[in-house]
Amino acid sequence: MTPMSLEVEESTAHHWVAWAGDLVILFVYEGSHDDAGHIVAAARVIERLHRKLRAPVRLLFVVPAMLGQAPTAHVRAAIMENGRRL
Repeated sequence: MTPMSLEVEESTAHHWVAWAGDLVILFVYEGSHDDAGHIVAAARVIERLHRKLRAPVRLLFVVPAMLGQAPTAHVRAAIMENGRRL
């Protein structure tokens, strides 16, 4: 089994969007309620992966606690380790 690689699509003050295999990972932070960027970025990735894979795409949507940040290396590693099960 080939290990998945995590590709970051977009990282801003209000969101972080990445993908690995058929899994799109979306973290949204405080302020995202007034910024549609996370919707646009996630839709772009989902559409691109769906066309490429010709299969459904899975979405992991995370809302961290107030003042959240992009996932740490530890969290990214956990996503990669468990991504196939999500």
